[in-house]
Amino acid sequence: YGAVALFADRARVAGGSFTLSEANRELVVDLCRRLDGIPLAIELAAARLTVLSLEQIAARLSDRFRLLREGSRMGSPRQRTLRATVDWSYELLPEPERALLRRLSVFAGGFSLEAAESVCSGGSVDETEVLDLLGRLVRKSLMAVQDRGGVARYSLLETIRQYGWEKLSDAGEDQMVRDRHCRWFLQLAEEAEAEFRGRKQSAAFARLELEHDNLRAALAWSTDQPDADATLRLTSAMGHFWRQHGYYSEGLAWLKRALELSAGANPLRGKALLWASTLALELADYSAAERYGTESVASAQEGGGQWELGFAQHILGSVAFRMDEMEQAAQFLRSSFTAFQQAGTTWGLALGYQSLGLLSWATGDYDRALETADEGLRLFRMSGDDEQVASSLRLLGSVHLTMGNFTTASAVLQECLALFERLGAKRSVAHANNDLGILARIRGDLDEAKRFHTASLQGFRQLNVHQGVGYALVELALLALTEKDVASALSTINESLIIFRDVKDRAGIVKCLECRAASEFQEPYRAAMLLGAAEALRESIQNPIEPYLRDWRESIVVTAVQALGAKEYDLAYSEGMSRSLDEVVGFCLEGRWPPIGSTGSREEPKPLIAGHPRNNSGR
Repeated sequence: YGAVALFADRARVAGGSFTLSEANRELVVDLCRRLDGIPLAIELAAARLTVLSLEQIAARLSDRFRLLREGSRMGSPRQRTLRATVDWSYELLPEPERALLRRLSVFAGGFSLEAAESVCSGGSVDETEVLDLLGRLVRKSLMAVQDRGGVARYSLLETIRQYGWEKLSDAGEDQMVRDRHCRWFLQLAEEAEAEFRGRKQSAAFARLELEHDNLRAALAWSTDQPDADATLRLTSAMGHFWRQHGYYSEGLAWLKRALELSAGANPLRGKALLWASTLALELADYSAAERYGTESVASAQEGGGQWELGFAQHILGSVAFRMDEMEQAAQFLRSSFTAFQQAGTTWGLALGYQSLGLLSWATGDYDRALETADEGLRLFRMSGDDEQVASSLRLLGSVHLTMGNFTTASAVLQECLALFERLGAKRSVAHANNDLGILARIRGDLDEAKRFHTASLQGFRQLNVHQGVGYALVELALLALTEKDVASALSTINESLIIFRDVKDRAGIVKCLECRAASEFQEPYRAAMLLGAAEALRESIQNPIEPYLRDWRESIVVTAVQALGAKEYDLAYSEGMSRSLDEVVGFCLEGRWPPIGSTGSREEPKPLIAGHPRNNSGR
């Protein structure tokens, strides 16, 4: 508050029109923070309000020494510019402190003692003296130190860091220090990667999150050189972290750059292709995911081992699964399982069982899904991979939910959510919240359901996971229908339907069509047509309706039959089955519905007999 008050006072003295208000207070607070609370820097920034707006000043702080170079004529020469003041302080330092300070400017977002010793020692800075030198810089208020979980974490004031960066270049040390910095964080990333699938994974992920800014700086340096080997190694080591913590777009951008720098097939490039495919899949860019995945399979077949081949085939199977190509998904996932068996690793076998369980669940073989998912869970527990333990729990919870085992589903999904939250797996947390919201709605706790689905929606939106947003929205639409809020339901269904159409998620479109049918109780012919279109799509992608939704869907059927009569219902239903998917989606989104009976079905209307989806919804 003192810094903000100083800024407002100096702005008033400068004679400008600036007035501190609620509208600009947050920006002033941020500006003072970025200036490290240094009084002179704040005074000089406030003086610039006579010629620049507050927003312009904030935007120019990356070059603060140029921005803040004119001060009051009343001060001593060293107080008239920010640079002069820092110059004066810098020149007072003994050479070892000056050398360390300028070398420390290579770090972004803080650093550990060990990193400073490795990266910044040499010449006048003896490695054994780095700790004492850091202490002196802290006492002189040129840097800060914080306790992070019992470990000291150091950081330069941003103003001092920018100054040190210039001095590092002037001293001709920038190449050497940045090389050391890159090597240190490459080693850190590779050591963390070795722990991603075991009992130390939580600490490993946390370590990379803490050093993420430094890892970005190392990547920027390796790509600028360019150093293809270092870039491939670093991006490959970070792929799992990027996926786990939701950095899909950023990670894929770095991986693309790494792949552009490399040429020819080699195991390291194949590993980068694996993670590029994985992150493209998370972003629902299926064509890119398939392209990278196909190249990674070829790379594994040429020079990789069975484990690499199994994982590459697993990714391609996941791509096919997301695209609702179940036969192709089954082929890839079974080939992946065979490769993992030949590799003989517990983790690979566990992933194989988990994937086959997911496939069985999606295609309605629930007993088989329970059996394989449970075996995957057992093996993941043996390996100590809590992330995959949580993923297996989510699959088991979903299968139990689908089968109506709600008490078991609740316990399993709650355990899954707690694990994902502890690991910081943001996307998976959003999925687990959505699953628990479905369970709460089925049990009649609509407030709890809304809480879970809203948390899920917020999580997916923060991560920019459009497909996840679509699934959270369609569940919120179901809630709105349950509460008889049809207008809200229609709006939410349409938003979800647009997402699923754009990412080509046909299973999601099915859910939207059935929800839309439930909202059309005043237009029973439309409702019946939508049910027919949804059933045709379910059959084409081998996606049976979940057992817990059968009664709900049957209630829509009964309402429509009562309003139309059996013959008219069958006509509408068959018309829906004969329409193209693009046509039906267009009717929903554009609101221009065809006249009743305007197109004939490709087949005769099906009679009201057992086995008709109207009497046996969900098969």
